[in-house]
Amino acid sequence: MSHKSRTLALLFAVVLVGASFSHTTGDGPPEWLPAKVYSITVGASTLDQLTHTTGRPKQQVENDNGIMWGTLLYQYDVTWPVEGQLWARVDAHTKRVVQLMFKPKKARMSDIVKTFGSVYQIKRYRSQRCEKGNRGLTLCADTSGAVLVFEYPEQGVVAFPGPSGSLGDVYFVAEPLDLLSCQCEESQRK
Repeated sequence: MSHKSRTLALLFAVVLVGASFSHTTGDGPPEWLPAKVYSITVGASTLDQLTHTTGRPKQQVENDNGIMWGTLLYQYDVTWPVEGQLWARVDAHTKRVVQLMFKPKKARMSDIVKTFGSVYQIKRYRSQRCEKGNRGLTLCADTSGAVLVFEYPEQGVVAFPGPSGSLGDVYFVAEPLDLLSCQCEESQRK
């Protein structure tokens, strides 16, 4: 077993031991804590620390547009929590990792529950175009919304289910995911 595989296996074990095993319903807004994955803390650790753990990026987007917007993107091939691509959004000036997005090749939602535990909140969202400072479509909380999201606030993890129990994108964040920050307006209900 390679050093990287042992490190990821150890990290996996630590996450499992630290997870609680009861589903929560969300009696109030939970406190969001930064994700601690790949031996880094999202929002505090640097790109060099992430690369040290995961290896060299397979792809990197470091251009004038990224620097102008303040964000650079790096893509890594990883095998934890399952095989897939890890996209790191990095502050162009400080080189701090501000968000990680994991795109699994083939996985089930049960893989995320096994990895991060059963203390999560299931929330419903719907698409909405935000006009006030947000570009494009975003998701907003709606108890009858079509989009289900598994949130692990105390671990900084947001998981999107795919079709038929498959796993969609998983975000590792330092604070609530921007994509989910829009307020639903009654006049824009679909």
